[in-house]
Amino acid sequence: MKPKKLRAGGKRESIRFAVTECSLGTVLTGTTDQGVCSALLGDTPEALITMFQDQFPMAELIGSNDKFNEWVAGVLTIVDGTGTPLELSLDIRGTAFQ
Repeated sequence: MKPKKLRAGGKRESIRFAVTECSLGTVLTGTTDQGVCSALLGDTPEALITMFQDQFPMAELIGSNDKFNEWVAGVLTIVDGTGTPLELSLDIRGTAFQ
């Protein structure tokens, strides 16, 4: 996601997301067609969803489906140290300083 689109709250962007549990706590993972755009950790699903909505107020936020849930589960096995590394596409941008 380009910085201009991110500043616009994800306007005209579709982001699929899922909230799951792992060894680190509650995790929200959001992806666009280009890749992962958000990975949030927190104490409750409600707090994470609120943060996610605040991060992308203009985007179309789409709940998970079975295929996406399987993908997220695969990613979380890596976080938990029980899976093999995946090659993930990332949809993040920042300044040279960031």
